[in-house]
Amino acid sequence: SKVTAILDEETASTYCGVTHLFSTSPIRFGDRILDIGCGAGVDTILAAHLAGKDGAADGVDMTPQMLALARENQKRTGSDNVSFSQASGEALPFANHSFDVVISNGVFNLIPDKQKALAEAWRVLRPGGRMVIADQILSDESPRDVDTMTRHWGR
Repeated sequence: SKVTAILDEETASTYCGVTHLFSTSPIRFGDRILDIGCGAGVDTILAAHLAGKDGAADGVDMTPQMLALARENQKRTGSDNVSFSQASGEALPFANHSFDVVISNGVFNLIPDKQKALAEAWRVLRPGGRMVIADQILSDESPRDVDTMTRHWGR
């Protein structure tokens, strides 16, 4: 698509989201966007591109390794209206009502205190702003073999 055309193959290969967020709530020219749990920064970079030169996107992530990758992707795509910082979704380092749009793609399942993170997202969202959260959910009981497999992760 026109949006993903700005990504080179190496940057696109770092994408780990669960859906294309911008099809459900389009970014407008001039928007200021916050990406909670930005990971490699792909959604942040795409959002900044959609917001144009009068907009900006900030990505926050807890892991220095992912932020380093996000900054590499930013340099590779030439996105100058993007910034990244280390922060938890439960304690955002921004003033109240700072953003027109808050996005989070495939991250809320990893946040221990989801209520606190949602309260923080609402706090930094401007009145009339838009929040788009996409994530994985389990709609039924976890199959027994999945439980068995996940016990062995990280070994």
